[in-house]
Amino acid sequence: MVGESREAVMGDFVARAEVTIAAPRGAVWQVLTSNGAHPEILFGTEVRSDWRLGSPITWTGEWQGRSFADHGRVIELEDRDEPWRIVLTHFLV
Repeated sequence: MVGESREAVMGDFVARAEVTIAAPRGAVWQVLTSNGAHPEILFGTEVRSDWRLGSPITWTGEWQGRSFADHGRVIELEDRDEPWRIVLTHFLV
């Protein structure tokens, strides 16, 4: 991780995180936008989406011995000549 910034607001609870990763952009994009379990992100949860703008996302897994299913939506997606930016919502169920 090269750089990192975080933001959180209580009340309506908005949290933002930005991380710079020392890896090729295409490799990071592949992990972030492929279905399945990825130990690199969100505790290895199973991720499902079709990764199109506006599409739903689900994360399912287990945390501290309890099963969970979270959901979100792809709200920004920039895939110019190469992967560029993705913005997701994430709600706990």
